[in-house]
Amino acid sequence: MTQIRKLADVAQQVSLKACEGWLRDVPWQLFCTFTFAWQVSDPQALKVFGEFVNRLDQFVRGPIVFVRGDEKRYSGCGMPGAPRHFHVLLTAHRKLDRHFVADLWMSMAGRRESGAGANVRIYDQNLDGLGYVLKFINEPLGDWDLRNLDLFLRPLNQQHTNSRQRRRRARHAKRSEMAHMTTVQTLQPK
Repeated sequence: MTQIRKLADVAQQVSLKACEGWLRDVPWQLFCTFTFAWQVSDPQALKVFGEFVNRLDQFVRGPIVFVRGDEKRYSGCGMPGAPRHFHVLLTAHRKLDRHFVADLWMSMAGRRESGAGANVRIYDQNLDGLGYVLKFINEPLGDWDLRNLDLFLRPLNQQHTNSRQRRRRARHAKRSEMAHMTTVQTLQPK
C-alpha cells in the first residue's frame, strides 16, 4: 500500500524541525508537565501559568525563559480525552530547583491524589523534550508560547538591536556572572 502525504503535513514537519533547531541552543534546565487539580478553562489556565512565571521571576530575581506547549484533547474514536495541561522547558540566569518549581506550581494549580500536578525533571538534551513540548504546535487544540528567548538566542544581525535590547542583555550577563560567582564561592572549601 502506498502512503500519500499531503503537502501541508510535510510543511508542518519541516516547520516543527526548524523550530526545534532554532530552540536547541538554549541551555534548558528543566522539562516540566503541569496539570490542574480541577477543570480549568483556557483563559484560567493561562492566567495561572502567567502568575506562576511571575512568581518564579521574583524568586530567581531575574527573567525566566520558557517555551510552553499547550495540550488538550477531546475523547472520541475510542481514545480518552486529556484536559488542558502544559509541557514546558524552563531556564534562567541561575540554577532552578526542580522541587521548588514543582511545589510552586502545585500551590497554585492544586495537588492531586494520584501524584499529578507537576512532573519536573532535569532537562536531558539526548531525549526529545523539545519535540515533545512542540508536538501540538500545528494542531487545532494545541498552542504554544515563549518568553525571554532573546536572552539566550542572539540575533543574526547585531545592527538590528536597539539600546533597550542591549541593556537587557547586559543585565542578564551581569546576573549570570553574579550567580556563577556565588556558586563558585559556596563550592570552595573554607
